[in-house]
Amino acid sequence: MIGRLTETAMTAVFLALTIEQLCWPQDEEAYAALRTEALALFDELGLEDVVVPERQDELTANVSAITTPLTARLSAERGRILGDTVALPLFFLQSFALRYALHAGLENPDADLLELIENCIEDLGVERDLARVLEREAGWITLVREGDEASVGRADVIKVASSFFTRVLEEFARTDSGLEGVQQALTALTAEVADFRAEFRAASQRLEQLVAEGNAEVLAALGELETTLVEQEGLDPPEAAALTAGDPQGLWERLVRWFGGAPARDAAEAAVWAALDFVPAGSTVKLGIKVAGAIRKSLAAKRT
Repeated sequence: MIGRLTETAMTAVFLALTIEQLCWPQDEEAYAALRTEALALFDELGLEDVVVPERQDELTANVSAITTPLTARLSAERGRILGDTVALPLFFLQSFALRYALHAGLENPDADLLELIENCIEDLGVERDLARVLEREAGWITLVREGDEASVGRADVIKVASSFFTRVLEEFARTDSGLEGVQQALTALTAEVADFRAEFRAASQRLEQLVAEGNAEVLAALGELETTLVEQEGLDPPEAAALTAGDPQGLWERLVRWFGGAPARDAAEAAVWAALDFVPAGSTVKLGIKVAGAIRKSLAAKRT
């Protein structure tokens, strides 16, 4: 369904971002600030009676108490003649994108969420395959391990979801009926996203430079992956080399897609996926995580 991007739609989008964060672990001060923001956004939608609990545990015990009146309001607007037809799918799209990015960052990509995201973007008149962008970019989220605990940075999750959401808006803007209001919306969203995309593009170029310069840590990691491709996946050494140090930018792209839970696109990529999933003897960490960690460490050192 194609419509116009209105203030109601963008308010719903920012509410989705705020509500999702309200459910993440927060200290009292951060939760209070998000709660104030949510109440102001509810007021903008004419939902002044919605009560956002002062305590986070009360909210998480019954999130539907605030989301149900919101989705009912957006559904009613969607069904009204000349009403806002995009606010509801955009609200769900932002919410689901944040959740998927969080799951993928924690190495648990949710296929059901991805299907819901595909449904949302199809409802907006955008091709379902655009969801692959979210899978790829979610691989950029840094996973931090401390003993048995794993965590991701909330800023990384927000940047990934916002980058994907902005991409959907860009495609939505290509339709004649979608042009109204999109430029203003993109202006409000693209500052962080531009930095995120620039960093992603630059990373593959820096990796190529590190390989050319003979960076020991990077070459050791790629060598281990190359060996696994030969010994575990049966590739010829020249073919394995071509998929690793021979194509650093292509390998970085594949690493990001692998982290995001994307399916392999061809036989060569399937072999890389299997090698990245391999757990070396004496280790509890998948080879892909080890390789990505070495590359990111070297990239960070290169920046400084």
